[in-house]
Amino acid sequence: MSPHTSVQEEGSDALISLQSEIARLKTALQARDDFIAIAAHELRNPMTPLLGICHLALNAARKAEPPVPPALLSLLERMNVSIQEFVDRATRLLDLSRINAGKLQLCSVEADFSATVGTIAAKYENASLRKGSPLELHIEPGVRACLDPLAFTQIVENVLSNAFKFGNGKTVRLRFAQADEWVTLSIEDFGIGMSAEQQRHLFGRFVQAELPPLGGGIGIGLWLTGRLVAAMKGRVTVVSRAGQGATFTVQLPRRPVLDPSPE
Repeated sequence: MSPHTSVQEEGSDALISLQSEIARLKTALQARDDFIAIAAHELRNPMTPLLGICHLALNAARKAEPPVPPALLSLLERMNVSIQEFVDRATRLLDLSRINAGKLQLCSVEADFSATVGTIAAKYENASLRKGSPLELHIEPGVRACLDPLAFTQIVENVLSNAFKFGNGKTVRLRFAQADEWVTLSIEDFGIGMSAEQQRHLFGRFVQAELPPLGGGIGIGLWLTGRLVAAMKGRVTVVSRAGQGATFTVQLPRRPVLDPSPE
């Protein structure tokens, strides 16, 4: 057997080994994504009705006559926040698995998204949810668009919660308006801001700014936001400087943008 034949056989064996390893890794990744999807689904489902019950209990306690003890009201508010955070994280994990599997499906609905933004903002009436930051709203009324309501809600909540997380207790300013065929959401904080290096990796998966004790979470909120915005043919930008806050701007088309038909 010639040296040339031996080299060819070795190369063929190496290629087969590499293909086998790639197949093994793909199987492992699929198993991981399936596990995440099942776990997120099973964890979220029983918590959703529990969250509704907690909302009812909290609203009843706030309106009770005579007033309930402040300590009890505080415990209910803390429980409400904890359950909401649990549901939010399970939802994000479920969306993460769908994106990885290429199964994320958006459903556009014609609606008043000014009202949607107002409803989301109302959730932050509780100061503990806002991390102490005052929320300043500038919402143009009656902005109608054809968007996926759940995806839009997740985008607003992810960016808004990020502003509160890193806002350092200072004012968070939310603006929502229509401009020609686009809707524009702008969320500005005056907190710790970000360096240019942090901004370069901001929308990466599992990226979390190393800023304890203000940090936390697993760092998929903004990555998910970027993917959802891209899925709706929009764009998201951030302007920030370390120590001077950050402004996130999301622009989404008011009508679905269809992919060009293949020729």
